[in-house]
Amino acid sequence: MKPNLAHGFGTDHPTAQRIVNWLRDDALPLWSSEAGWDQTHGGCVESLDLSGAANLEVNKRVRVQARQLYVYSHAQLLGFDGADTETDRILTYLLSHASDHARGGWVHLLSPDGTVADARRDMYDQAFVLHGLAWAVRATGNDQIKEHIDATLMFVDAQLRHNSQGGYVESDLQELPRRQNPHMHWLEALLALYEATGDDHLIGRADSIVDLFRTFFFDNATGTLGEYFQDDWQVVPGPEGQVVEPGHHFEWVWLLHKYRRLGGRHSVKEHAKRLYDFACARGLDPKTGFAVDEVNRAGRVVRASRRCWPQTEALKAHITAARWWDAETSDKVEGLVAGLFDTYLNVTPPGGWQDQFDESGAPMATSMPASSLYHLMLAFAETLDFCDS
Repeated sequence: MKPNLAHGFGTDHPTAQRIVNWLRDDALPLWSSEAGWDQTHGGCVESLDLSGAANLEVNKRVRVQARQLYVYSHAQLLGFDGADTETDRILTYLLSHASDHARGGWVHLLSPDGTVADARRDMYDQAFVLHGLAWAVRATGNDQIKEHIDATLMFVDAQLRHNSQGGYVESDLQELPRRQNPHMHWLEALLALYEATGDDHLIGRADSIVDLFRTFFFDNATGTLGEYFQDDWQVVPGPEGQVVEPGHHFEWVWLLHKYRRLGGRHSVKEHAKRLYDFACARGLDPKTGFAVDEVNRAGRVVRASRRCWPQTEALKAHITAARWWDAETSDKVEGLVAGLFDTYLNVTPPGGWQDQFDESGAPMATSMPASSLYHLMLAFAETLDFCDS
């Protein structure tokens, strides 16, 4: 796939050129090829093994289909040749296999042959489908997609809203604990949808999620982001309630900036700065500079392993900090991109990744999850825009 450089990527910048080359020559072709697409039953594969062969005997998560829809829709907008074809076939598969018109909403899991394996309505899945549809509207200009967007919003309001405590339940099974994570991605979806449609009511919806963040998710005493909550939004007791993830701190930094830029009414700059400062001070491995998977609210490392996705969120947060309050954080951008290419992306086949390393730097992952491409695409698109600004 070749990008249309008329979009002004700033490709004379070596960091930008490295990203463009990887997306164009490696990642986007790999994940739309015979390896990345189920040639028998259709749909994006759940993962590749470390040799680059598709894992076809596992269920397909609907959120992965939605994430890949986002990836190729964004690639289409950036001008990569062939991305439009991939966007269309992912959208067709998602609409024909994962949407339940009788009950509403989107199912959770598809079996390898595309039949429904788990029909629960998971809030995290609804968020990512809405996010993918928002980007598909922008990429294709197909107004019929808006019918599915409206139906998803109506379904979530009717079936997944928590009527007494605010926010949304985990799924139609109402599992506990409740988590901030689906709400974070719901906010992301609402903001993407606002960019796609300009519908003002979406900012009001975003305000309500940020209100939850300010009231319950963010702990003012420690400057940290909680992960697990009881039904009434009180932090779960014991060690689980003390776990925080640096990757999610970084992710919220980027989201809060986007929320304010698009007209959100809440003041969130100080929250973003405190999240960023905590994650940089307590969530980075001092030997490598990479974000670890988990620490606790006191800043002690709980899981020193490091997945790929927190690094992409750190990249977005460094860019956000440079744009919002400290231009000097831009110095961290090139180093982190280089670190990603030298470690996580330094694999065969090109376009894949080693998804997790342990504390000593030894590879841990035994497969390449397709879900990580969403994180890489979004972070690299932000970096391209930053290089061109």
